Parts: sequence; structure tokens; C-alpha cells
Amino acid sequence: MSLGPGARRLIVYRNQKVVVACERCGLSRRYDGNRMIAKLGPDVVLPDLLRRIAKAEGCDLINAPTPNGLRCGLRYG
Repeated sequence: MSLGPGARRLIVYRNQKVVVACERCGLSRRYDGNRMIAKLGPDVVLPDLLRRIAKAEGCDLINAPTPNGLRCGLRYG
């Protein structure tokens, strides 16, 4: 995903935890921000990071059609 120059990026989680949760499936995770930055790079935009996490966790709804289909509900917490 390409967002404008003001898009928030993974670097904002340096020395912090990346906390995500999904109300649809109940997934709740905490990731070490520094480890994610080391693995993925500091410039990953946050919407892309959510998709990567959902896919890695096996979410079946991440690529569901919209607006009529259910979508992944993963959000930053």
C-alpha cells in the first residue's frame, strides 16, 4: 500500500509494544516493536503491518470482498 508522506510507519513503535486485537475472532497479540522493525524495516506503513500480522496469524477474512462480506477486524490496541 502506498500512502502519503504523513502515513504512520512501524518506526513509531521503536522501544514499544505493538498491540493488536480483533473483536471478530478474539485474536490478541503483543509484539516487540524493536524486533518487528529489525525484521520488516522501519518504513512499513501501519495498515500494511496489520495485513501482514493477520495473514501470518492465519486470518481467513483478510482478503474477503467488501462491502458485503465480513472483513478482518484486526486493529491496533
